[in-house]
Amino acid sequence: MRAASNAKRLACIAVAPFLLVPLASAQEANDLQEQLQQLKQQYEQTTKDLQQRIAVLEQQIEKKNEEAAQEKETAQKENQSTVSVAELAAENAVKKVLFGGSNRRVSGTNPNDANLRSLARGGNQAC
Repeated sequence: MRAASNAKRLACIAVAPFLLVPLASAQEANDLQEQLQQLKQQYEQTTKDLQQRIAVLEQQIEKKNEEAAQEKETAQKENQSTVSVAELAAENAVKKVLFGGSNRRVSGTNPNDANLRSLARGGNQAC
């Protein structure tokens, strides 16, 4: 009997690897399916993260462009204000010269004053 049981044992050991091969193949297929699922999930998460980063960067760019446009508009307004102030100063200077504003000159300090007075009196002095 011992010989029969040894023969059975030997037969089981010899056949066992052939029976386990399909089980191992099924396990590998399950492992591959799990790896595929994990990879798909990683892909979806990475895609979502990148889309969020892109949206944030687009918002930052839009904000910077708006700020630049506002700064440009402010600079143009300031430039227009400066021109307006300069024009006003020039206009006031012309009015003072034409209508005798607060420009006080000491008589005789301008060489042309003598020529103008002479001409006003009817003199022939050259300017």
